[in-house]
Amino acid sequence: AKRAVLVENNGSGQLGSLIKLETGFEFREKLLKTNGMQFSVEEITAMLSKKKSTAKKKTAVKKAKRKK
Repeated sequence: AKRAVLVENNGSGQLGSLIKLETGFEFREKLLKTNGMQFSVEEITAMLSKKKSTAKKKTAVKKAKRKK
């Protein structure tokens, strides 16, 4: 997969911690929700789009710093 994102309805990310403990795989991106309500498709899509654009900006900044 190009991108693995943990989507969990637990603010501490317990499932992600268990997956890391059992498999050694650590999620770089996590969408955690703490209010007990289920995620909607629109909510997940918006969060993923926001995180993706933030990651692109960080990469562009790193590349600009390397050029100096």
